[in-house]
Amino acid sequence: MELLFAIFFQDVTAAMGAPLTHRANDMTRFLRSEASRTYGWREVSAAEAQDFANQGFLTVAAWYNPQGHPGHVAIVRPEQDGFAFAEHHGPIIANAGGTNFNIGTTLQGFGRHLINTTFHVHDDDYPVS
Repeated sequence: MELLFAIFFQDVTAAMGAPLTHRANDMTRFLRSEASRTYGWREVSAAEAQDFANQGFLTVAAWYNPQGHPGHVAIVRPEQDGFAFAEHHGPIIANAGGTNFNIGTTLQGFGRHLINTTFHVHDDDYPVS
């Protein structure tokens, strides 16, 4: 499973001009580090993540698995088709892994790990195209 969502995630981030590679736990560790700021990443709240995605910024959700097993990453995508942000289910995402969907909620993709999920935006002062 980890290979599926890692390939999807890497392809999307590369296509949007801010490639992230490696396994989900490695990506999450990097995104949460100070070093990520050098590459234009910064941590934001769940509501801010949705707002940035709606504006066209590359925005991701990331969960680090402290048990040493694979974590999880997903792309936060713009709201549409009746899918909208809400605090109880988090931003709208595209997800690949145990469950695959083009549009759904962070809760659907991360389940009980939603509470430990962080959100990150790639922000070089402009949305990616």
